[in-house]
Amino acid sequence: MRPVAPKRKTKSPETDRRAKAETRKPTVVASAGKRRPVSSFYVVGLGASAGGLEALRSFFAAVPAKSGAAFVVIQHLAPEHRSQMVELLATHTPAPVHQIEDGMTTQPNHVYVIPPGKCVKIFGGKLMLIGPEKRTPHLPIDQFFRSLAEDRGELAIGIVLSGTGSDGTLGVRALK
Repeated sequence: MRPVAPKRKTKSPETDRRAKAETRKPTVVASAGKRRPVSSFYVVGLGASAGGLEALRSFFAAVPAKSGAAFVVIQHLAPEHRSQMVELLATHTPAPVHQIEDGMTTQPNHVYVIPPGKCVKIFGGKLMLIGPEKRTPHLPIDQFFRSLAEDRGELAIGIVLSGTGSDGTLGVRALK
């Protein structure tokens, strides 16, 4: 005679269905030290030299009116130079164009332009103006891109349109 294996208890169809559903749920692992964006739209950092107006005009002429992204223009300008970038860009995009004010909240389908002589960081979806650091070279594009990567994570985009030197190259590496 052949030995007979004991019968297992059969699971109810409902228990079996729940077990299968549990195995399909994705596992979410939060990375330490990384903040999640407070909103779900892309923020695009655009770096340009003082002579980058034509590149910026071409870029915004090609961006759809309702792109769903916020755009932050970081341009190298002397502190004593009065910028007309807001007025100039407003003629090439249907999106509202603003000069950044400290604490301004980013919104989709808006363009934000850095004022002369300032640097900007983003924290919790808000643009924070700071003075340039005296001890280090003035690299406002790198500085913004690094804060953008930390604040927006996968919803951060960095584009260097024009310029001289290396400003922007280190910051772009922080964006993933």
